[in-house]
Amino acid sequence: MLRHCLALAGTLLLGALVGRIALPAFPPKATQNDPNAALPGQAPAPTDPVTIAAPIARPSQPALAEWWDFLQTLEHATLADLPALWDALPLPERTPPVSPGNSPRHRMLIERWTGLDPAGALAFVKEKAPEETLLFVVLFESWAQLDPEAALTALQGESNPEIQNHGVAGFLHSFMEEPAQLIQWAKRFTRVDASKLELDTFARECPDDLWRRLLAADHTGLYEIADHLPPWFREKIDRIALMEQATTDLPSVLASLQGRRLTHEEASALAGNLGSLAKSHPANALAMLEALSAASDGTPLVKGDAVAGLLVKHLAASDPDAAAAFI
Repeated sequence: MLRHCLALAGTLLLGALVGRIALPAFPPKATQNDPNAALPGQAPAPTDPVTIAAPIARPSQPALAEWWDFLQTLEHATLADLPALWDALPLPERTPPVSPGNSPRHRMLIERWTGLDPAGALAFVKEKAPEETLLFVVLFESWAQLDPEAALTALQGESNPEIQNHGVAGFLHSFMEEPAQLIQWAKRFTRVDASKLELDTFARECPDDLWRRLLAADHTGLYEIADHLPPWFREKIDRIALMEQATTDLPSVLASLQGRRLTHEEASALAGNLGSLAKSHPANALAMLEALSAASDGTPLVKGDAVAGLLVKHLAASDPDAAAAFI
């Protein structure tokens, strides 16, 4: 899995190493109601033979060699080895300083630990790095992939609201590829106090694409979840739903905006969700941006942000004149 760190590790292991180093062998995600699973007392169905690539030699390039050593060590580490391995892990020398929660190696180690002993990993992080909230996101995401029932029970019994809130984000993100299941599990958060869950924390782990898939999977269920989460959750759903509607029924969306008086902050928040619309329907995104400017309190929306850059890029391919006028 290693979804938090694969991008960085993949960058470091380019060239001859890409796809050839075996990453730490974490336990696979538990699956439920697998139609291909063998019934009790039944022999497993035959599968294609598995070919295992021969191990490669340790790379000579120092940075790659360091990663090779770490991955090999982590792959073969036992539960008893992990505390010492944590203590021996260096932190990159950067300004501002890198903390364990932002360190790929520390995050990978906690993910490995969670695969072996999730309750022990939780106790360790609480003791060693209680302020590293991102590690709790990693931990509960990994735990939910292995045993969602146990992970939810641990969340419900957590007394520290900071840990609980970050754990909620990790738990939900574990089901990113299964939005319908995510919603069904999230409905059980009625016993979890997520009232202080922050948008930035959640958005860091749950991108807009996840919200769109959640809406498509269970629109009603997603709003049921909102009843047990802070107000920004419902506001985020409304914004994403509006952008989705703008791809198929732009006139209705523009008409609804004409009847509203938005503050500059509200209009900016809506404009911040135009990224995907700018990619797929740049002309619609431009019309939305103009409508939001007109519906706000009169202060022009900033054009120099990332959304505007995307809009110009994609609009230029389909309508250069409109892109030039926008600039």
